[in-house]
Amino acid sequence: MHSTCSTNVQGKNEIALKIAPNDKGQKVGQKEKPEFKVKIPLLADLSTLPNPYTKHKKKGLDAYALLLNTLIHKSEQDRLSYSHFHSLSTDVLRQYYRADYNKILKGLKDAEYITQYENPKTYEWLDSETGEVKTINSRGAFKPPVKSKSGDIIREGYAKRYAINTKRFLANEKQNTIQFREYVITDKKLIDKVNHARVQSTQRTIERYKEAEVMYNNLKQLTMNVDEARKAMAEQYDLKTIKAYGIRLVRELGKENAKKFIAELDGTNDRREMRSIRFKYARKAFREDVLKQALNQYNRYLKRMQTISVFERLNRGEYDYISISRDHKTGRLFHNLTMTPKDLKPFLRLGGHSLVEIDGSNAQWWLCLDLIKKSVQHSNKTILFHNNFNQISTIDKTNTNTIGKQVKSTDIEVHTEGIMLHAFSKTKVCTMTIEPIERELYTLEAMLEANTFRAIFAQKYNEARALKGRKPLSDGDVKMKLIKYILFGNPSAPYYKDNDIVKVFRLVFPNILNKIETLKKYDIDHTEYGYDEKDRWKCLPLELQSTEAFIFVKSMVHTEALFLTLHDAIVTNQQNLHLVDKTLRDGLKRASIKLRLGDPKYY
Repeated sequence: MHSTCSTNVQGKNEIALKIAPNDKGQKVGQKEKPEFKVKIPLLADLSTLPNPYTKHKKKGLDAYALLLNTLIHKSEQDRLSYSHFHSLSTDVLRQYYRADYNKILKGLKDAEYITQYENPKTYEWLDSETGEVKTINSRGAFKPPVKSKSGDIIREGYAKRYAINTKRFLANEKQNTIQFREYVITDKKLIDKVNHARVQSTQRTIERYKEAEVMYNNLKQLTMNVDEARKAMAEQYDLKTIKAYGIRLVRELGKENAKKFIAELDGTNDRREMRSIRFKYARKAFREDVLKQALNQYNRYLKRMQTISVFERLNRGEYDYISISRDHKTGRLFHNLTMTPKDLKPFLRLGGHSLVEIDGSNAQWWLCLDLIKKSVQHSNKTILFHNNFNQISTIDKTNTNTIGKQVKSTDIEVHTEGIMLHAFSKTKVCTMTIEPIERELYTLEAMLEANTFRAIFAQKYNEARALKGRKPLSDGDVKMKLIKYILFGNPSAPYYKDNDIVKVFRLVFPNILNKIETLKKYDIDHTEYGYDEKDRWKCLPLELQSTEAFIFVKSMVHTEALFLTLHDAIVTNQQNLHLVDKTLRDGLKRASIKLRLGDPKYY
């Protein structure tokens, strides 16, 4: 298992270490002091933890901060809760802390800052030498890889897993989120080790994968106008006002109370609760809604400053700050651009020219649609629709419906009104016999083809919210909920059945949702992805992302165009736009997948 560190890129197995911009104004010729800015919980008091370095206490604090940041970043990168367990490689920990890594882990566990995953179980083991059957009591903290006789790994194991103990950092029992702060690592030896590991990891990835090598060479041509970016971000996020609020908070409340006040305020969006928190600490001195907005703005501003700092070094030709990692399960690439905020892209230049982006509109849904179509090609002889309404084929299929019952064919009328008919059909009314799930697939494809799926579903979802007296959500928020719960959610989880977005989707597409749940529970081989049976549901998102990576990463390798991958999109410039577009469409043809490419987006 590889685990790497990064100063600028948030890859699947990376530790996000943000380079702190040097605003101390060193004199000409004076060396810059190396430092990393990392993220740790606001209420984490590292000075109270046992320090293994009595003569250099800051070194111990830096070690704790780095490990906390590792877990925080892994959750953010995978878009998981901060309480999710992540593997930590013993080899990497030993590289950073040597024999002291156990002390660092123990200090954090004893303080309940982190928790260790354990799944205790008892099993019997036959000693081949003595023939004695022994009872083994296992904590289930890690799993070794399964190897063949030749030594090849059949199934990946996992190292010990740890998670942030989120309950430890909540300001009170009513809070459900934790607030973070920046911590500056200054231990030069630790920084050198992190940098060395990052560079080595990137080099290994480049050597193993052609697509990573292409990205590395193209990233050398990615630059940023850092002066304009800093100025624009300071204005956009109103840095002057934010600083004024911060100074006033500390002056009137004191440093510790200001921390607690910020943590509690950041943990809720309920107006009554925010007002109660404000009266608890600041009485009538501040408006809670204004402070909440300033806090959110400040967090966004800090992230952008860290990104700008990295690009400033790339502008100077310090290509050691290029970091690339690859998700071994899906083939996705993570690099400097993938974690750059959108509002910084107008200040980027590729080959000296402004960026142009081509994305797969609703890519995950197109890929899911394709997967379901292949899955349902195992029922009775039926009609399948193709790109042209007059091109329909009859396919012999055997029934392997795992839902538990044979669905009946249904006569339906397809009208030009509404969303039921594809744009390529000129017929007003036609009658045909299709399965209920294929009728839904036909409807979903029509929505995706017309690019109305998000808007139509957002309308239906907000109508359901209105009946409960809730405020409507934006189309973008509804899109994220659909992906999070329908495509990526665990259908066996307690929250799933009663989730509003799941209920509405089931009303609109009951058979499609049943098939998605069946794919998650039964139809995908979880051992191919190294998961246990209970985690089989995680394989569907990986299956979709693997296909996405084939189209947007692998199929682009041999083009002569200048481009950068962005998961379900490609970033290039005007000069290379035509060639990139052609290469993408050729890749879709080779994969035999229908996917609608969006219009080019110019930055």
